[in-house]
Amino acid sequence: NNEEAKATLDQIRNMLTRDTKCIMLQREVPEYVNRMLAVEAKKRGTLVLQDIGGEDRPMDEEMMQLCDYIIPNETELDRLVESLRVANHDDTIQGRNMDVVAKARYLQKYGARNVLVTQGSRGSTLVQESCDDVLFQPACVLQSSAAGVD
Repeated sequence: NNEEAKATLDQIRNMLTRDTKCIMLQREVPEYVNRMLAVEAKKRGTLVLQDIGGEDRPMDEEMMQLCDYIIPNETELDRLVESLRVANHDDTIQGRNMDVVAKARYLQKYGARNVLVTQGSRGSTLVQESCDDVLFQPACVLQSSAAGVD
């Protein structure tokens, strides 16, 4: 309802200060709250990170555009690509047969700016909007439970 949304927005505005450098959004939080938080953060020049873990739900193009970094693991990346493919009736790709970089670039086609894919014991891959270079970071795993390690 409108009163609940306004109260949530007021709380969000109070949480964000001029000194807030970045925020990490979580999928367990209702999407409308994440969206309000991202909009307010962008108004303040705050970096917006979206962790894709948690609740499995599609992410629309508008929300992707609000995020500076989208951070899925490989399974979450597969689900995001598939949900976009289906929503956009895109029969030109077969998401499961694409490599991590191609999947990240596919998200960028629909509004994602920077995609950081966590790959457990294999490290991570960063696909940036600002350049063609892809950064691969090997893992230094000290403890990997709940980290999507195969």
